[in-house]
Amino acid sequence: MPANSFKELEKENSKQFDEREKRVRHNVNHSMGFFHFIGDILELFLPKLVSIFVNVTGGNGPKQERKQDPEGGPSTDGDGLRPKYPNTH
Repeated sequence: MPANSFKELEKENSKQFDEREKRVRHNVNHSMGFFHFIGDILELFLPKLVSIFVNVTGGNGPKQERKQDPEGGPSTDGDGLRPKYPNTH
């Protein structure tokens, strides 16, 4: 009994689709990782850059008062006073 050519064609198309799907998924994941990295860089340095421009133009930037917890360490109540990255305050 001869093989059904439509089934063979479907198997071939399925293999090609699987290869394309893997390649597209890899490219999308790579791009997302790159944009996440760029976003982290901007999140880290953009506030400092704006602060520098404000100070250069003669303005006074906002001053944050650091709250202390009862033990005397920095506040950990999550209201944005602790920097996300160390040594950047």
